[in-house]
Amino acid sequence: LTLNTIVLPSEVEDALELARQAYRCGVDAFIVQDIGIALELRRIMPNCEVHVSTQMNTHTEDGVRAAAALGASRVTLARELSFEEIARLSALAQELGMEIEVFAHGALCICYSGQCFMSSMVGGRSANRGRCAQACRLPYTLHNIALRKTLDAPGEHLLSPKDLCTIDVLPELIKAGATSLKIEGRMKSAYYAAVTANAYRMAMDSYRKDPAGYRYDPLWGRELCSVSHRDYCTGYFLEAPDHNAQLTEKTGYIREKAYLAVATGYDAETGRARFIQRNKVTAGMPVELLSPGRCGVPFVARDLCDEEGKTVDCAPHPFMKFSMSVPFPVHPGDILRGGE
Repeated sequence: LTLNTIVLPSEVEDALELARQAYRCGVDAFIVQDIGIALELRRIMPNCEVHVSTQMNTHTEDGVRAAAALGASRVTLARELSFEEIARLSALAQELGMEIEVFAHGALCICYSGQCFMSSMVGGRSANRGRCAQACRLPYTLHNIALRKTLDAPGEHLLSPKDLCTIDVLPELIKAGATSLKIEGRMKSAYYAAVTANAYRMAMDSYRKDPAGYRYDPLWGRELCSVSHRDYCTGYFLEAPDHNAQLTEKTGYIREKAYLAVATGYDAETGRARFIQRNKVTAGMPVELLSPGRCGVPFVARDLCDEEGKTVDCAPHPFMKFSMSVPFPVHPGDILRGGE
């Protein structure tokens, strides 16, 4: 459970009660930013795991030792570290009996490990309390011409970083000692979470099966381009922020494939699968089916029927139940999306 927003003094008891209820319901770990909350969780629930949030800005050996002193079993490192720095801190964490987590994919923030006051200043919404107004994504004008040339600032989006994507440098992250990879998903859809986690899971499983013979599969990258995203970069693992701020030159998101429906069942005898619609599906359109551990498999939507079995040209209504022919087995939870 993420419990890593700034907690005000008047909210401490409510926050701890929330943690107690979550723990009783089966939550096995809490991601925490506030040092006081971390200490209190260990006091009132000594068997629960505390994971130090990236917003504690852990980037030094002393920071790792401080996390261990708090009783943390895992520490999510600052996002601005290089592979070499991660490896050094991972070795120390292992000696202290802790795991290391690193950001592997998702939105980056121009501020140091998410410590931002800009949203509070310009919009009265605290980014450190989960209410970021995304002020850094707005266009700005840099009036100092000389400074603009020095910075080589791209366009008007002077504070808007690209999205992080490490799928093609995953072995380096694993070798550096990362026990867990964090996929940023704040305000993202279930489709985004499913596609990104599935792609990284396939890559990780492939590497662990045969590290020496591991080869990056471009289909994994294709999967990550099927979700809404900004231009991708490898963050600051290879280049320091003061050398390359990884700013985007484009506004908004790149959206490649539409999330069309979720499978609810499959009849092997008839070869028909049942779905619940999320976006309009039309007979004859190219589609793909995404399943756990497999990239999207293309086919053409055919023989659509509504819930009563009546043939229809399309499924236009939100959450409409429909069925259609699929030339391979389908499992509940599989995702139907637009094809190429």
